[in-house]
Amino acid sequence: MFVQTEEEIEVLTENWKKCKLCLSDVQEFDIVQHVTKCHMKRAASCTCGDVSGFVLQCNLLCKGDLKEHAHFHCPKCKNYFSRGYTLRRHLNELHNQLKTPTISTKEGLDDSDENIC
Repeated sequence: MFVQTEEEIEVLTENWKKCKLCLSDVQEFDIVQHVTKCHMKRAASCTCGDVSGFVLQCNLLCKGDLKEHAHFHCPKCKNYFSRGYTLRRHLNELHNQLKTPTISTKEGLDDSDENIC
């Protein structure tokens, strides 16, 4: 899932009953906080076309063949990758995206609130 800002997470999660990135049974009013602290914290930054943003980490068994189920979906196609650097290589080689993705810990996030993950 590709997002540009944390504010966009609020719009995306507005009608979620469970987290669609890991199926955690989070209270509806905590879903934005959960996605921000658990998925945005581990997001890979990248450029999709002319837009910079983040690919949120997905923890679902999307294809059933990932040994480690935490992964990133390419925002341009249906491929998925277990590491941010493999997503970067894919974006550079197949989609001509030149910005290097990095695993990003967003400033201002508090690591002490681990109970929402």
